[in-house]
Amino acid sequence: MMKQYLMLVFWLLPLGVFAQSDNFRVEVETQGCMFYSDFKPYAFGGSLGYNITDRFFVNVKGEYAINMFKKDGVKSYDDCPVAGVNAGYTFLKSSLIDIDGRLGFGDNFRKSENWRYSYYDAGIYGHLGNSKVKPIIGLGVRYYDSRNSYSKDYTRFYVSIGFGLNY
Repeated sequence: MMKQYLMLVFWLLPLGVFAQSDNFRVEVETQGCMFYSDFKPYAFGGSLGYNITDRFFVNVKGEYAINMFKKDGVKSYDDCPVAGVNAGYTFLKSSLIDIDGRLGFGDNFRKSENWRYSYYDAGIYGHLGNSKVKPIIGLGVRYYDSRNSYSKDYTRFYVSIGFGLNY
């Protein structure tokens, strides 16, 4: 439980650190999928990014993943921290919604006895409203590239909800 509190503090700390800049972005999100029976990934995380132009941005992303498995009727799970990067482009900007597309990759940096994997994902995210703190809704697909025999490779569609600050 202490790990979760420390991670939350770690992800909320940048809110105050970068409050004076107009080129930084901070996002906190939860993502998951429900329509699969053999493997269901869920994650809570955040990202710290930089707006290179008015529309193009890059993010450094950290997550805490809980991956639920069901093999031969036996339920199990694997949890781990995951780090990655992504780049995106905001292709629609209006007073009610900003929509961007993102491509990213990451890794869980685990030892060989646990499930070691890399991920590659693509998503479309909507930032709602015109306030400083905006709700975010996203849809995407993530490919899990297994690096050992713990599990096979998976492709999963996900839904993401959260909030973001773009200064």
